[in-house]
Amino acid sequence: MGILLLPIYHYAGQWFQEQTDGQVTEISKDLAEAALAEGAPLIEGVGEVIEGIGEDIGQAVGELGDITLSVIKGSGIALVEGMSDTYGYVTNQVKPYRVEAVAVLWSMVIYGLTISTIIKRIKNV
Repeated sequence: MGILLLPIYHYAGQWFQEQTDGQVTEISKDLAEAALAEGAPLIEGVGEVIEGIGEDIGQAVGELGDITLSVIKGSGIALVEGMSDTYGYVTNQVKPYRVEAVAVLWSMVIYGLTISTIIKRIKNV
């Protein structure tokens, strides 16, 4: 008879009873009515049962958010370190040819300006 005094839940037209191990199982209407007649407490809805599940889901979402933020931060750091390593690599490759590289860059700037000036004068004629 002690098992019949466990809480009875009624939700969406179905009857459920909490067992001694904490599990909630579906029971028949007749068994639910008999348990209620014996004095088992009736809980309308399963909000109290679902409340614990909601807390677990909330905690999991919070943890997922923390993990996602860590991935984003790690990606940003990796991107900056990668750009720094690339700059260092290119600098080391060009270092022996620094004078020639600067001369070539300035020559390209001068050639570009000259071509731009010539094209602009041709358009204006």
